[in-house]
Amino acid sequence: MTTKFINLTPHTLNIQDQGGNMYEIVSSGYARAAETRTQLDPEGPFAVSTVCYGAVTGLPDPAENTAYIVSALTAQTLECQARNDIFVPGPLIRDESGKPIGCIGLSRI
Repeated sequence: MTTKFINLTPHTLNIQDQGGNMYEIVSSGYARAAETRTQLDPEGPFAVSTVCYGAVTGLPDPAENTAYIVSALTAQTLECQARNDIFVPGPLIRDESGKPIGCIGLSRI
């Protein structure tokens, strides 16, 4: 069976397979972790806060033969770590000026 990959990042992804072929996967929504910030005392001229990431929104329930690609920050939440259908883009591929143009495969956190 073929796995269907759903891109839940805000960007179109260009993913290189093991044979060097590139696949473009357009965004189909946006899964993200809720963010809570608490202001601390400033450090010199800079505002400082603590950040905590919580519940994930925009992530569908698991579906048969379906994998979801999310940001690394979203994948690091406990909710996503408990699932084996969550992936993040693999190592970046950059052009000669250093601009990211794709990634090599996928990773799991």
